[in-house]
This record gives sequence, C-alpha cells and structure tokens, in this order.
Amino acid sequence: MQITEMWLLSLAVVLPTITRARDEVRKILKTKQQHYRVNRREIAFIKFIFEGYDGIVMMRTVNPVKGIIALHIPAGCEKHVNAILQDLKKNIKMQVLALTPS
Repeated sequence: MQITEMWLLSLAVVLPTITRARDEVRKILKTKQQHYRVNRREIAFIKFIFEGYDGIVMMRTVNPVKGIIALHIPAGCEKHVNAILQDLKKNIKMQVLALTPS
C-alpha cells in the first residue's frame, strides 16, 4: 500500500469522529441571547459581576449610549443567570428588550 492510500484510509476512519466531535461542540456552544436596557453607568458593574461567575455568561455592550447590553447564556446556565439577574434587579433598573435591538 502506498503512503497516499494509507493516509486516505486513515482519514476515512478519523473524519467521522472529528465530525461528531465538532457537532457536539456546536451544541455546547449554542447560547440563548437576552437583551436589556440599563443605566449606562451600570454597564461596567454588571459586567464585573458576571465576570466573577467565570464562564456563566458572556456579556457585551450593544449600544453604550442607550445602555443596551446582550447576555449570551450557555445551555444549562439559565437558572443561575436568572438568579443573578433577579438579585441585580433589586438595585439596578433592567428593562428586558423583546427584540434584538438595532
């Protein structure tokens, strides 16, 4: 058997495994997005709070002037994020935005 044939044969064996692994990673990385309008002075504080819960949510500022933030919540973390949000809402006004803002 030539090297090229051996390489193609090994690739045919490995490729389905790589494809399955890639699909599993994609499932894990799917996130739910929630958008909120907050006082723009509170954006950094909210970000620091979530950063303290390493990996529980990824927050980005969509529009710093309007105070619009987006939370990207991984599957399985929704309950924890909602608990943190409920606690934050005791001191910070957070308006849930129904649609993705422009």
